[in-house]
Amino acid sequence: MRKNQTRGKRAVLAFISASHGPLSMAAIETGVKKEGLNQSTVYRIVNALIIEGTVREVMISPEKRYIELAGSGDHHHVVCLSCGKIEELPGCVTEGIEKKALKNTSTFKTIDRHSLEFFGMCIACSK
Repeated sequence: MRKNQTRGKRAVLAFISASHGPLSMAAIETGVKKEGLNQSTVYRIVNALIIEGTVREVMISPEKRYIELAGSGDHHHVVCLSCGKIEELPGCVTEGIEKKALKNTSTFKTIDRHSLEFFGMCIACSK
């Protein structure tokens, strides 16, 4: 953690660091509410952390922003369409897909990263 981080930034980063997976912006706001941070401040802090590369946005839903620590290795998520439960899949399950995608494009020279999420029903919701 850098010395010049504000109390708010330290609180947001500590909350995200303590989670075991992606968090919605609403969950982050609720988690740091006791620090007296309003919604716009939390959004500014999260955006700054994204720019720094400390956290990253995960594309789980077009309606909500989800944030997780960056540097946790390449992994993907399975998301329940009913309750919203998110489970991380360790490692990358896309070996070879980036090469195939690059081979099938006519206007790209490189692919630097990817995002892949799986959606379905968790055991509890499928009963």
